[in-house]
Amino acid sequence: MSYKLKLSQGDLLSNALKEALLREAQRRARYLHISKNFRDRRLKHLFGEFAGISAERLKQLNNLMKQLNIK
Repeated sequence: MSYKLKLSQGDLLSNALKEALLREAQRRARYLHISKNFRDRRLKHLFGEFAGISAERLKQLNNLMKQLNIK
């Protein structure tokens, strides 16, 4: 037997934003780990910048989720 679950647009948006938030947090953690473990100063700096950009995206996603009352 096959079940089809229809999600509302709000549910789809909520799930997409939560997934984006999770993946961005993982990406930031990975960039921070890489930046701390490289010896090359240029690469440390580059991945440190990536982590900073990722942190900004996390803030944007959190703000958007607050505006849309997504928890």
